[in-house]
Amino acid sequence: MSGSPPPPRWAERLVALLAPERVREELLGDLREGYARRADDPRRARAWYGGQLLRTVVPALRMRLRSDFVPSDDSGHTMESLIHDLRYGLRSLWRSPTFATVATLTLALAIGVNTAIFSIVSVVVFADLPMQDAETVSIVRAVNPELGVDQGSLSVPDYLDLAERAESFESLAALTEDQWVLTGLDRPQRVTGYRVTANILRQWRLPPVLGRDFAGGEDREGAGRVVMLSYPFWQSQFGGERDVLGRTLRL
Repeated sequence: MSGSPPPPRWAERLVALLAPERVREELLGDLREGYARRADDPRRARAWYGGQLLRTVVPALRMRLRSDFVPSDDSGHTMESLIHDLRYGLRSLWRSPTFATVATLTLALAIGVNTAIFSIVSVVVFADLPMQDAETVSIVRAVNPELGVDQGSLSVPDYLDLAERAESFESLAALTEDQWVLTGLDRPQRVTGYRVTANILRQWRLPPVLGRDFAGGEDREGAGRVVMLSYPFWQSQFGGERDVLGRTLRL
């Protein structure tokens, strides 16, 4: 592949400009390899590369806009968080007019992509099994009548405080939906999943079909990144192979 023509220079510059530094070279390398495999048909290769830009550059753009953002401890309501993120994004664009031009163009091409990029070091698999004693499971929501919020999400501090003090529950677990760009397989793709506390499956009394449950402490800051695949994803992306355990996924 060393003699294959490289991807368009402008496209690589766009990726280099927007991708977080810690994943920049790896992402560029994956895209170059994919381009080289299709280099015998330049038109097909360029079309493929353009499609990958829409799946990877926009999430990288969002990551850059949020790279310095740390949510406040009391920002537990969905609408408040949305407004805060919007204001922060506008300030970031205003400070960098050149970057704002690229950002506006990229968002116009593929608005709505919502993801983060980080490394995963282990995998386990679980099936879509019925929850045991489902009638004993409750969903806790935040309520703020002044803001008209009656189905809000709890902030992390609120959840930790509730988990420590609540006496009406046997145990509490938390999850929040998120999206990532998965690379390293046949092609980069956007996937939807959940960030969860380590006790989520024990809370639901659902055992993994293959591999192990999350270990205590793996949801703490600084712990190794681990991922649990859904049964359909395991089947569709890995053909149900049992040696999937321990593989590395790049998200």
